Amino acid sequence: MGVGLLKLDKDSNLLWKYTNYVNNDFELGPDGQIYAIVHNIRYDRVDSLNDMPIPFLEDNIVLLDRDGQEQKKISLFNAFETSDYAGLLEQLREDPDWDPLHTNAIEYVERDYSDIPWLKKGYLLLSIRNLNAFAVLDPKQSGLFSQRPLNKNAA
Repeated sequence: MGVGLLKLDKDSNLLWKYTNYVNNDFELGPDGQIYAIVHNIRYDRVDSLNDMPIPFLEDNIVLLDRDGQEQKKISLFNAFETSDYAGLLEQLREDPDWDPLHTNAIEYVERDYSDIPWLKKGYLLLSIRNLNAFAVLDPKQSGLFSQRPLNKNAA
């Protein structure tokens, strides 16, 4: 579990600190917005996984402004649950580590791709270890737009 994020000036003086549990990765957007993976302990059940053990580590994406102030927090469980990919959560029922998703990486998509219609500027590309997949999140809508398996032989 992470311990936070901070910004220092060139002389190593603290400019700001964010003390939530930033874990594994963060990304700086072109406008100075910071996108970070944050772990929180979740004590309530996920609607579609009533038999999953609680509490568990929940992955969230937080949006911080240039001064490190949290502007928005997106639960990845909620994003999956309200998407066309909710069925993927089924494979997380038996997680022995209480870390069901384990999101490892976040990348800001810097441009639209005409040959990949679900990958648009401003979306976030996430690598989710325990689903063996990557997902595309629209941070403005807090919605999951797409997911793809990491196995190159999978459809």
